Amino acid sequence: MPWANIPNRVSSEEFLCLGERFFHLRQHSANSLTMRTRLIRFKGAFGITPGIVEHIWYCIKRHHTLPINAKPDHLLCALFFMKCYNSESIGASLAGLDEKAYRKWTWLVMVMSVAQRVF
Repeated sequence: MPWANIPNRVSSEEFLCLGERFFHLRQHSANSLTMRTRLIRFKGAFGITPGIVEHIWYCIKRHHTLPINAKPDHLLCALFFMKCYNSESIGASLAGLDEKAYRKWTWLVMVMSVAQRVF
């Protein structure tokens, strides 16, 4: 089954770390912050907590609606776009993607999430 390579479960802690990496926060810098500060920053950037992001990812993956090369980072791109509504160039540079890839994954994840009534 081609979906076997995509993890169905990504923990909220993993999403928290991915969110910090999204903003290029070094691991030793993130470790010096309190968990409360880390969660406030995550929610400020993505609009929801890592636990809710974990649930959304699980719902999307459970329905097998995304391509095989979809990654949890792509969900964060979509959430960041919906929360901040920045230009593609800003979102792409933060995510470490080119604008075409950022646009593709942002809209694909948003459309599939809405189609599955995840949001």
